[in-house]
Amino acid sequence: MLREDLDRIDAVPMLPEMVGKILTMMDDPNISAVQLANVVSKDQSLVSSILRIVNSAYYGLLWRITSVSQAVVLLGFRTIRNLVLAATVMNSFGGRARAGSFNRGEHWRHSIACAAATAVLAKKWKSAPADEAFLTGLVHDIGRVIMDQYFPEEFEEALVLADLEGKALLETEMQIFGLTHAEIGRHVARKWSFPDGIVNGIGDHHGPATEGEWEALAALVHVADVMVRRAGLALGQWQADLSEDALRVLGHSEEDAEALSEAFMEEYQRSNVFEDLIS
Repeated sequence: MLREDLDRIDAVPMLPEMVGKILTMMDDPNISAVQLANVVSKDQSLVSSILRIVNSAYYGLLWRITSVSQAVVLLGFRTIRNLVLAATVMNSFGGRARAGSFNRGEHWRHSIACAAATAVLAKKWKSAPADEAFLTGLVHDIGRVIMDQYFPEEFEEALVLADLEGKALLETEMQIFGLTHAEIGRHVARKWSFPDGIVNGIGDHHGPATEGEWEALAALVHVADVMVRRAGLALGQWQADLSEDALRVLGHSEEDAEALSEAFMEEYQRSNVFEDLIS
């Protein structure tokens, strides 16, 4: 696949119309909690997923939430938007892998761990809203699921080559596809009208696409990705080094990140409800 053939990825379907409507509503300052809840409530499967997450140990609320409107009032519009996006993507791209060497369950477990670690970093380092950091970490590798879903033969070739030659999958993706999962993820997230910060967090989590500076969300995901990989929560055995530039933009050191290892694991354990979304 050549970069000029990126339009082939436009075969990836849009997210449900309801999701697009919610994203549009988020730009309207006059939208009420009831109006947002009414739109979400049209999809009872989605309502069930959101309420399961909201009432889980991840949020640790003192009383049970029984409606989406309650959840909107308590957690805020942006948090509900992010939960809608998370639930929709995971429900849409759970399932079984098409490439024989790829395991979507392992993929999503790594992604949930990365989401938890990204949220911890965002909260502790005050670098970004924690809910947005969590979502970005959760979907940072969505490009790999897209590769598996729509280009399974080429993706299998990249996976096998990485294993045989001991290379990072990122490197063999470039060999086989001519672009990486991060670039594919950026393209698809933009098509899905994800917020710009999340789009760039997906596209730049291995490094800025140009010679520019790291953006905060991308830098947070990069650090989280490396740290959870070091903890053994990874797809594949390749390792990655922390970017000094990413750490500099965040104003912290590798030692600062390592000091949060226990907090990463505690957050990951609280986040296991998201595994229920893998259909």
